[in-house]
Amino acid sequence: MTSHRIIKNLKRSGNTVLGVGCYSAVLSSKSGEEAIKVGTNLDDPWLDFYSLAIQEDPTNPHFPEIKNFYQDENHEFYICTLEQLHEISPTHEDLITLVKKYTEGFLSDDEFLQEARKYSKHVPYPQQLMNAVKIIKTYTTHYKFEEGFDVTYDSVECDRCLDMHRGNFMFRDELLVITDPWCNYEMSDVEDLSGWAEDNLL
Repeated sequence: MTSHRIIKNLKRSGNTVLGVGCYSAVLSSKSGEEAIKVGTNLDDPWLDFYSLAIQEDPTNPHFPEIKNFYQDENHEFYICTLEQLHEISPTHEDLITLVKKYTEGFLSDDEFLQEARKYSKHVPYPQQLMNAVKIIKTYTTHYKFEEGFDVTYDSVECDRCLDMHRGNFMFRDELLVITDPWCNYEMSDVEDLSGWAEDNLL
C-alpha cells in the first residue's frame, strides 16, 4: 500500500517512529520540532476529529496545532504535519478521568469547571477545555461505559465511539492537549497497522 511505503521511506530518511496505532503511524521529524502523522485508512475517526473539532475551533489550546494536511485523492492515505507534543505519565490519570466523566455526561458544566480549576498547571484555561470537550460531545455517536452498558445514537450513520484514555492525550509543555478522542465502535474489520509495523518498522 502507498501509505505503508510512505511510512517506511520516512523512517529510512531519518524520521523517528514515535508510535503506531490501528489507523496511523506518527513519526518525529528529523529536526524534532514537528510530528508527521501518516494515516492508512480514511475510515480513521481522527479525520472527523480534524474536520469537526480542530477546524471548528483551531485556536483552542487544548487541540493540537496542525501545520499541514494532505488527503490522497484516491482515498488511500492522509499525511498531517503537526506540532511535537510529549506523553502524559500515569500520574495524570485523574485528570483524564475528569475529562472523560464530563464528556460522558456525569458532570455538569459548573462541576467540571470547579474540578478543572484544581489542575491550573495543566488546565490554565478551564473554559476553553470545556469548549473543546463540548465539541467532542456533540459529535460522539456511541458511548461504552465501564459499568457494562452503552448508548448508541441510532439516527446517526457513523459510529464514533468515545476513546478517552491516557494514550489519546498529550502535553504541550505542561498544558493538556486532546489528540485523538474517538475510535470506531466496531473494529473487527479494521486492518491494524500496528501488526504490520512490528514486522516492518520495529
